[in-house]
Amino acid sequence: MEVSKWISYCVKKKALFCNICLCYGDGSGSFSKGFSVWRHVYERISDHEETITHKLNVDAHLMKKQFSSVDSLLTHGLGSIRKIQVKNNRNVLLRLIDVLKLIGKRGLSYRGKTNEAAYSLDDSSLDHGNFLEITLLISKYDSLLKGPGRDYLIRGNI
Repeated sequence: MEVSKWISYCVKKKALFCNICLCYGDGSGSFSKGFSVWRHVYERISDHEETITHKLNVDAHLMKKQFSSVDSLLTHGLGSIRKIQVKNNRNVLLRLIDVLKLIGKRGLSYRGKTNEAAYSLDDSSLDHGNFLEITLLISKYDSLLKGPGRDYLIRGNI
């Protein structure tokens, strides 16, 4: 019988413990409290290795070893989400910069005659100025400017 590496023996308590379950478990299992029934001990060890709790604790241990910190475990999935958000925000800004370059190249004014038109972008009868009108036109066909890009325009947080 091969003895598992996760088993430890406490001389003081005269019991076997599962190191993995002690570290990652909730302390409710027999090998977390200390296993001291020596009858059929090898079978009990094998049974413990097959429990769902032990397998989940082993998975937690392997993830800990892979990522080496709790912070990286918590933020592992968030990094890819953050990268997508940054990419989308950059693409929105690139479109808005292109609009600004076009207006500057043509020598057009950026704003309309009334500044209040910027607060009512849904009213197409108002003159919103060249920048907002071109951006609204592009947003009809560009999915990036329909969602977050439109929010940038309404809030003014470019």
